[in-house]
Order: sequence, then structure tokens, then C-alpha cells
Amino acid sequence: MESLSRVKRTLNNENRVVAGNFLSLFLLKGIDFLIPLLTLPYLLRVIGNDGYGQIMFALALINYFIGFAYYGFNLTGTRFVAANKGSKIRLQYVYTVVNSTRLFLCFVSSTLIVALVFSVPSFKEHSTLYMLFTPMIWGGALLSDWMFQGIERMKYIAILNTGVRLIFLFSVFAFIHGQEDLWVYPLSLSVAYIVSAIVSHRLLQRLLGLKFRLCRFKHISKTLRVDFPIFINQFVPTLYNNTSGFILGLVAPISMVGIYSAIKKVADVFVTLTDLFTRAIYPNIVRNREKFNRYSRCMILAGLLYCLLPVFLAKFVFLYLNMPLEGNIAILAILMVGVFSVVLYDVYGVNYFIARGRDKVVMRNTLAASLIGLVLAYPLIDHIGIMGASINLTLARLLMGGGLFIRYRLE
Repeated sequence: MESLSRVKRTLNNENRVVAGNFLSLFLLKGIDFLIPLLTLPYLLRVIGNDGYGQIMFALALINYFIGFAYYGFNLTGTRFVAANKGSKIRLQYVYTVVNSTRLFLCFVSSTLIVALVFSVPSFKEHSTLYMLFTPMIWGGALLSDWMFQGIERMKYIAILNTGVRLIFLFSVFAFIHGQEDLWVYPLSLSVAYIVSAIVSHRLLQRLLGLKFRLCRFKHISKTLRVDFPIFINQFVPTLYNNTSGFILGLVAPISMVGIYSAIKKVADVFVTLTDLFTRAIYPNIVRNREKFNRYSRCMILAGLLYCLLPVFLAKFVFLYLNMPLEGNIAILAILMVGVFSVVLYDVYGVNYFIARGRDKVVMRNTLAASLIGLVLAYPLIDHIGIMGASINLTLARLLMGGGLFIRYRLE
């Protein structure tokens, strides 16, 4: 009986940790997404589809470099920390290597952005937006959320993140009153990211005694080689995810980017929700693989239910966005099919194959799906506009999530 009680206590403690991780991740990543969603109707009203389209088009370009600078350490770094959180020496090692590598990638990204923006006339016209978005890369890449996730102590940085993002929310409503104020959006977002990153490192110094150090380039180059499969898994989807909106901005009026981005923002709320569930359970699955079957069944059922929700409530969704229901509901429905495919990818790709160290299986599947999405992007968008962008994004997600589900079932 005493042994059974100990097991129950252990399970209850682990469930509390997972629940705490989810709530903390919600404050950390969910607030990142919910606050822009809260500002969306206001921005569409005061700066219009054109102004919002310009912001989203600039952000689409920046997101390529954000994905590059992250380099998949949110998975590989977290996996290493979760497996070695009892060793301060190992934690200091991975903390040093990850931050050094990300600093290097941020420098490369910033250099490429400056060269690209000032050499392409269409980008140069809105160079202020691109330059003010660039510090966001540094803040996002250097945020130590992966370390807090690995040691399963997310609440500290989550509270910090919520406070800083509320300042961004205030800035949007207080200082953006027309298209001439577009620069406030990227500046506020970049400042929020930078402040969060700085304070996160201070928290780690106090909690774990870790010191921010730089390592030699040979360690950086080795890390880049070893973690390359996960980088591909995480970065290549960024290509097709951003390319749909990016190409739409090249071949259609910029207002179409605003409309597409606004509807996609609703669908991406549920992508973020999926990511929160995945990241909350990931360290626990790494240590307790036998829990995967129960987790996968629950996650797929939950994913199916919340992917249907916005379609059933489409009338209220488009009332909130101040957009007509007719024509736009089909775009939302197509995008939500893609969201369910993200659920499949996170369940079988992240918490099954990657959690077991089988990174290359996911990498090959991701490459194939993403390349198909990239090849089809331009012809689909050029011929059917917003609908083509939605179909292309969903098709790539279907191939990626469905491919991993099939691979899992064949084992």
C-alpha cells in the first residue's frame, strides 16, 4: 500500500508539473499571440488593410531570419536540459554553447537583412519597418525559455513576459492612430523581446548560478553540425508558412496580405495552443516514453475539437474582424484543416520521433513536405490569390503531419 501511495504521489506531482508548465507557457507564448490578436480589430480600423498588410509583409521577411537564429534549440536545448537538469556543469555547458551559437546566428541574420533591404527597391521603400523589426530577432533568439522549460520552472519568465507584453499592448492603443504611426508596432515589439531576453538571463543567474559566457567558434560550428537535422525540422516549415503571405504580397495588392494575415491570425491561435500542449508535455515524455500512447489519444481528440470550434463560430469570428462572412469562411475552414495537421506533426514528430532522438526521420519528412509547398506556392497564389495561399499552407501541413502519422503507424 505504501508503494502504491508513493506511485500516486509521483504521478500527481508530475501532472501538477505538466499543468504548471502549460499555464506558464501560456503566459509566455500564448500572451505573445493573444495580445496581437486583441489589437487586430483596432489596427484594421485605424491603419486599414493596406497598413496592416505592410506590417505583416515586413514581419514575414523577418520571420525567416527568426527561424534561422532559433536553430531548433527550443527542442534540442530543452531535451538536453531535461535529461541533465541535475548537473550544474552540464547546464552551464549547454547554456554557454546555445547562447553563443544564437548570438552568431543573430549577427549573420542582421547583416543579411541590412544587405537585402537596402539593395531591393521595394524593401528599401519601407526600410524603417524592417530595421525596427530586426532587434526582435536578437530578443527572441536570446530568450532563455528553452532552459526554463527544460528545468520545468517556467513561471518566473512567464510572469515577466506577461508584464512586458502588456506594455506592447498599451503602446499600440496609445500611439498608433494612423498609417504614419506604423513604426510604433515593430519598435514596441522589439523592445518587448529585448527586455524579456535580458531579464530571463538575470533570472537564470539567480536561480541556477549560471553565467553568460561565450565559447570558441569551434564549439559553435560543432553545435551547428550536430543540431542541423532539428534545425531543418524547425526552419523549413517557416519557409512555406511565411512564403504564402510573402508571395501574396508580391503578386497581389498589399491589402490582400492584410486580409489573409488577419484570418490566418485566428487559425494560428490554435497552432499556438497546440505548441503550448506539446512543449508542456515534451520534457515529461522525454523521461517517460510509456506515457506517449495516452498523451497522443488525448491530444488528437482535443485538437479535433478545437479545430472545429472557429468554423462553427465563424459568424462571431468575422464580426470580431469586421469582415464579411461570405467568401472568407472557406479560407478559415481550409486553414483549420491545416491546424489539425500541425497537431499530428507535434504529436508524432515532436513527442514521438524527436523525443526518442530520431531527428532525421522528421527531417526527411519535413523537407519533402516543405519543398512541395514551396514549389506549389507561386502557381497557386498567382492563379487564385488568397484561396491559393490558404490551400498551399494547408497542403504542406497535411503532408508534414500526415506523413509522420503514417510513418508511426507503419512501425
